[in-house]
Amino acid sequence: MEKLIPWVRKELPKAYAKSKEMHKSAPLSIVSQAKSSESVGFKAGIWSSEQCDASMHASGIYEASGLALWLQTGAFGSSSHDDLNWQSLEGFKEKFFSKRVAFKASVTRMQGTKKQKSERKRILWPVPMICAVDSITSACHENFDASLPLIGTGHFVLWAWYLATYEAIMQSDKEHLELLWEAALSVTLQLRLCPTVKDKSLARNFQSEAVKALGHASLSDSFLTFAGLARVLAIDKVQDGVAMGLAYNGAVYNAAIHKAALSMAAVLEDSDRHVEQSLSRLELQYGRDILSSEYSKLSKLIAYARSVSPSWSMVQGPRSNGEIMAWMVDMLLLAFKTKLRLPSKATEGWLDKDRKTGMPGYWQVCAVILQVFEYAEKLLSKLPEPELQKAKAVLEDLLSPLRCWEKFLQPDEKALADTGFLHEDDLEEEGACAVVVPSGPLAAIKEIFNKATGQLFDLVLELVSGKHYSDCQELASQAGGLIKALQDTEQDLEFLKQLRLVTELVGGSQSKSVTASTAAPTPSLLMQLTSTGQVNAEADAERERHWKIVQSERRKFVSFGLPKSWTKESLLSSFRACGKVFSFAGQLNTSHRLLCASADLMTEQGDEPWVAPSVPPAPLWKEVLAFMTSSATGAADFVMAFDGRMREEDDVLSQAHACEATIVYTGGCPPRAGRSRRVPLSGRKVETVAIRCPVQRTRIKATKKETFTACGEESTYQGTYTGVAFRASLEIPLISLGEKSKVMDPNSVLSLPRAPEDWVERNGEDCPLFWGESKPIALWCAILDEWKVQAVLDCSPGSGALME
Repeated sequence: MEKLIPWVRKELPKAYAKSKEMHKSAPLSIVSQAKSSESVGFKAGIWSSEQCDASMHASGIYEASGLALWLQTGAFGSSSHDDLNWQSLEGFKEKFFSKRVAFKASVTRMQGTKKQKSERKRILWPVPMICAVDSITSACHENFDASLPLIGTGHFVLWAWYLATYEAIMQSDKEHLELLWEAALSVTLQLRLCPTVKDKSLARNFQSEAVKALGHASLSDSFLTFAGLARVLAIDKVQDGVAMGLAYNGAVYNAAIHKAALSMAAVLEDSDRHVEQSLSRLELQYGRDILSSEYSKLSKLIAYARSVSPSWSMVQGPRSNGEIMAWMVDMLLLAFKTKLRLPSKATEGWLDKDRKTGMPGYWQVCAVILQVFEYAEKLLSKLPEPELQKAKAVLEDLLSPLRCWEKFLQPDEKALADTGFLHEDDLEEEGACAVVVPSGPLAAIKEIFNKATGQLFDLVLELVSGKHYSDCQELASQAGGLIKALQDTEQDLEFLKQLRLVTELVGGSQSKSVTASTAAPTPSLLMQLTSTGQVNAEADAERERHWKIVQSERRKFVSFGLPKSWTKESLLSSFRACGKVFSFAGQLNTSHRLLCASADLMTEQGDEPWVAPSVPPAPLWKEVLAFMTSSATGAADFVMAFDGRMREEDDVLSQAHACEATIVYTGGCPPRAGRSRRVPLSGRKVETVAIRCPVQRTRIKATKKETFTACGEESTYQGTYTGVAFRASLEIPLISLGEKSKVMDPNSVLSLPRAPEDWVERNGEDCPLFWGESKPIALWCAILDEWKVQAVLDCSPGSGALME
């Protein structure tokens, strides 16, 4: 608009060469006897500086027919209250300044000394333009160079005329241009002497109501502005507003308007302009008549914001009543963007409550969404500290409707270009074109978190985008809130099902520990898993079903990960995918998390791995230790690295700056060693465990030892486990050489060594995954009990002994 006004002033004189200076053009002479239907908007006489001076001194008001170019455009000094939605301006222009609204009128023109009537098309200026002047001297002129200060919403009427004029010039439409010019020469100007802010506030209200009377609330003042005017005018009671002649939406100031104005004024004082900014964003995109001009809608919104504020406990996000109200307005804007609801259908019944069915409206759904965010924050509190801060930042982005749209929901520009612009008139049914949540933006962020946290973010994003709107309505209609609904297992709302699943993934391990009664399926179930070798489709189907049941039971306690490589980064990526273990937040001396690795369960080398130890490559072992020490960041995280009875790894363990425990085995060697030659002093009966504690050892309570106390150990004060028997061969699961080669090195062309003859005689061709495995399940049980371990990350493949 700033560029349009000087351009119009430059181009219009070319079309009207007879006018030397357009702003000095005389207003049209209007016959006082003309019918009202022929002269709506310009019944006043022609502007006269003498009459202006007399009228202003007598009453402070002067009204006459003037020129539109005398008026200030307000394009350079308008406040945030004077921003306008472009579609609203276009609509006003089409309704009052387009050629289709021109009508035939009887016009009197002077032909020499005679008056002559003729019929011609005319466009009438739709409304008197109120101007506020500080002094009478500034108003008493014969012409003005865009210096008459317009009040508030009058600017929008003038902008609509400039826009129509610009389009007529660009289209070379001379007829339309003449109609617009003639309308601009017959504008009713009403000057008001307004030396104080209160006088200007009253003048603004009069101008706004005059525009609203045309049926265009989108160009008149919003209720936010009206409440500000009432505050400036110090309206303490209804009678004060009536005495001043205030009105809103065509109604005289009354008790309902007064109550709503006081509530809005209180919110404005408390919100630090958050409410103004959010309503302005909504107005600029969808117009004022959606929410800002409806004081009954705003009153309900204020009431809901006040009801939500006392129960809101999140550290991030809105805090005061005003901030919560601004958040709810931004959520409404997001609902329009995601096509959850058409702006034209955002009725009071949809926003507040359906009076026919009693179904809660959108504001109550927003309250449920806030409850979900509070619940999500509590779930995320179980993450380790570094991950927790990043997760809270993502949750804060999801909570902010503006950032959520920009980062996660806004469709790709290229995709929009391919599909074309979709106008709301093209939508035939409600919600038919709800936006599809893009998977890319959030997927990239989820890679740094575990699977459970990623699923939580997905669910929250779906909630904010409106995919669970009907479920939220149902929750809002129930007493007790979200927590009570989650506890009621009879409720089968899809959103509650997903939230319960995420809750189990994130925090289920906090209250569970593996016991003898729950660690394995029942024997009758296990009998169904082994194939009989006979072809029986029904039995095979039943066996497949039981396998799925077993796997489902296993997932309650154990999950598997496959790192892409033995590096710190790959191990960390796999760790994040371990939902329950990764999110475990224990308590010191009560429930601990253990990160462990065994050197004897990492690799296998040589032609006789059952005789000679298979020492893991030093770089691999260092990467594993580096990962464990850097990832054990919680207050209850312990690290244990077992050297696998290989002194070659002790130098690496010493670099971990950890304490040490010792495991002393009984017997000469593992029973899998076969008939190897016994060399003096070569037996490997001692295993060293490097233990890294999360805090100083003085803060860790010693635990009584129940097993492996051959040397008189009473508690964990003594760092030894003595009298440990090597794991029996019959206890170790076996695997075929073919399957083992796929596990150990799928790309290798060399075959693995065949088991020794005495082993084959006793156990057949199948062999252990690692010949050097020594720690029995009983030892693992002792370690888990004595160190109060309730969550484990085992970084070594092993045979599953620790898992069992």
